Amino acid sequence: MIKIQVVKDTGAKILRYLAAFFKVIRWPNLLIMAGTMFLLRYYLIRPVYLPEGIDLQMSLNQFVLLVLSVLLIAAGGYVINDYFDIRIDEFNNPGKPVLGRSLPLRSAIPIHAVLTALGILAGFTVSFMAGNIKLVFVHLLAGLLLWLYSARYKRKPFWGNLVIAFVTALSIAVVWLFEFFTMARKGAFVTNQAEFRWVNTAMVFFILFAFVVTLIREMIKDMEDMEGDERYGCQTLPLVMGIRYVKWLAAALTGLCMLALAFVQVQLAAMEMGLTWKYFLVVQFLFGYGIFLLLRAGKKEDFAFLSQLFRLVMVAGILSLQVYYINF
Repeated sequence: MIKIQVVKDTGAKILRYLAAFFKVIRWPNLLIMAGTMFLLRYYLIRPVYLPEGIDLQMSLNQFVLLVLSVLLIAAGGYVINDYFDIRIDEFNNPGKPVLGRSLPLRSAIPIHAVLTALGILAGFTVSFMAGNIKLVFVHLLAGLLLWLYSARYKRKPFWGNLVIAFVTALSIAVVWLFEFFTMARKGAFVTNQAEFRWVNTAMVFFILFAFVVTLIREMIKDMEDMEGDERYGCQTLPLVMGIRYVKWLAAALTGLCMLALAFVQVQLAAMEMGLTWKYFLVVQFLFGYGIFLLLRAGKKEDFAFLSQLFRLVMVAGILSLQVYYINF
């Protein structure tokens, strides 16, 4: 009976650690990231290949390895961010931090190191398979920037926001980057230049979309966490420039997104892709609602809601790939 109880207690402890681990690596965010990469591959890039009688040049195993490398580095970034922000997080969200409670704080550095190292190793392997070993520097750069963000840039005005926005955009860019170099190595260029230019343009749109929406969301999160950031000596944008300035800046960037998206909708309408440009009206509504709430926001709860709203904007933008594929 004692042995059975020991086994049960050990099993329960392991499950608690696993639950805490998946919480600290933000598994829903990782799922969104993985889903985005798969949608880009199969619903944006692959349709350009099919009329040419060829298929995607990266094998499924290679692509899964690429996705895994991105997720591992991102997970390591989340862990190290929680480690450096433990006191701020405890102040801003009492009872929420996992490190130091469900997971020992001392475990953060080795977990981060293992996750990041495995991600870079996977990146090295898939870079070699793609025929351009230099591509591993993308993974090295992402890992380095995530460390610098947590250790230094997050506490600086605007730099932390830019770093996270850049790394998010990079996770989208690698899908086309690795496919392109694999295609070049195999000599399987698409002969229809109009279609090739279209996929390049579409990729640039999604990269910029991810960059700007993430930048806006990071500004909103800074406004949400102002009290804790000020208490522990951070110099985030709302603390340096004032919350009113940052609200208007975030609203202006959202307005630019709406204008850019309207231009895309006009192009899609000219291409007789009615379902896709009409779907983007949903994204436009979310952007407009975001501006309305931004200009009225004043409490921590308001900014928390806005943060989730712009996460929804990101997901809605990603799901447009499914609509585009149906309308293609």
